Amino acid sequence: MILMVVASCIAGTASAFEQYLGIPYQAAALGVAGLVLFLSIYGANLIRKVSTYMGMIILVLSILIYSVGLMHGTNLLSLAQLDFQAQGFAQLPKAIFNAVTYAGFQWVTIPGVLACGTVLQSKKACDHGMYFNLLFNCLGLGLSVLMLFSWQSYFTAVDGGTTLPTLTVLMSEGMHTDILVLLYCIVLLLCMISSAVVVVFGFINRFEGAKACMAISNTQLRRGAIAVFIMGLSMFISFAGLTNIVKFGYGYCGYFAVVIVIVPLLTVGVYKNRKYLKEHPEQTAVKEKTWNLCEE
Repeated sequence: MILMVVASCIAGTASAFEQYLGIPYQAAALGVAGLVLFLSIYGANLIRKVSTYMGMIILVLSILIYSVGLMHGTNLLSLAQLDFQAQGFAQLPKAIFNAVTYAGFQWVTIPGVLACGTVLQSKKACDHGMYFNLLFNCLGLGLSVLMLFSWQSYFTAVDGGTTLPTLTVLMSEGMHTDILVLLYCIVLLLCMISSAVVVVFGFINRFEGAKACMAISNTQLRRGAIAVFIMGLSMFISFAGLTNIVKFGYGYCGYFAVVIVIVPLLTVGVYKNRKYLKEHPEQTAVKEKTWNLCEE
C-alpha cells in the first residue's frame, strides 16, 4: 500500500503538471519523485509541523472549488431523477461494496503513517478527532462526488478527462475561472506531496532499525538508501498511470483489507472484546477511571 500511495502521488502530480503546464509526464514524474525523496530525508519534520495548517488550507480551498464547480454544473436533482428512472436501486449494492473497499484501502495506509502520528491523551480527544475526521471527509468527499456527478457527461467525453476529472472540469469553457485552476493545482500538490512524504518517512522509520539495513552504519546514509529504494519502486509503478494505480493497486489492497481486517474486526473482534469485558468487569472500571483522570 505504501508503494501504491507514493506511486499515485507521483502519478497524480505529474498528470496535473502535464495537463496544466504541458510538462512531459516522465519529466514531471522524475521531478516530483526527486522532491519527495529530498523532503522525506530532510523535510519530514517540517511537513509534520505544518500539517495542521496545510490541512485547513486544503479543506477551505477544496470546499470553495467544489462549491463553485457544483453551481456551474448540471442540476443535480434532474440528474438524480433521470438516473433513478433508468437504474432504480440496481447500483446500490455496488455503491455499498465500493464504500467498504474504500474503507479497506484507507485502513491499510495506517501502518505507513503511524510514525508521523501522536498519542491522544483522553477519550474526549479521541472523540473530537473522529468527529473532525468524519466532518472533513463528508465535506471533501461529499462535495467532490456531487460536483463530479453534475459534470460527468463532460469529463467522460474528454480524452483523458477521467484521470483528473476535477482539473478537466475547472479547465473547461463552462467554468471560465483560471484562479480556481491554479488553486486546485496548489491543493493537489499539497495533498500529494505531503501524503507521499509522510508515508515514505513512516517506511524509513519502520525499517531503519532492521538487521538487513544495519550494514550501513551511517544513519543518514541508511535512511537515504531506504528512501531511494522505496522511491525507485514507486517511480517504476507510477509509469503505469494514475488510473491503473487507483483501479488495480488501490482496489486489490482494498479487497485484501476487507478480508483480513474489516470482516474479522466486525465479527470476531466485536465478539472477543465483549467476551473479554464480560469476563473482566474490573477492566471497564479501570479504563473509565483512567479516562476521567486524563480528562481532568
